[in-house]
Amino acid sequence: MSVSVPSTRKESDEGRSHGERRDLRRANWASKIGGKLRANDDRELLDFGKLEDGFFEVEVPRYADGALWKFENSQGQRLLTTVPPYLARTGEELLLPREVVEKDALK
Repeated sequence: MSVSVPSTRKESDEGRSHGERRDLRRANWASKIGGKLRANDDRELLDFGKLEDGFFEVEVPRYADGALWKFENSQGQRLLTTVPPYLARTGEELLLPREVVEKDALK
């Protein structure tokens, strides 16, 4: 299912009686995103169901810095922009660059 989303741009269209043309964009329908972002000890860091549409940010608590986090019951698209975008189904399946593993081993 798709919906038409009008843009803010209006142009003259002489073929229409109302004198304006609405420039349309196509977008797939999607329900409100849901799910949670949790720290490695299962503490909740973010509840996506409580957010408005748009970008999200999470402050990194000391106990969660350098540890694996997980998306739980996550719906919708998640694009990580200011952290390495490494995702896996489990920690055992996660592939990390050698430099990251070596640096974390020193901690």
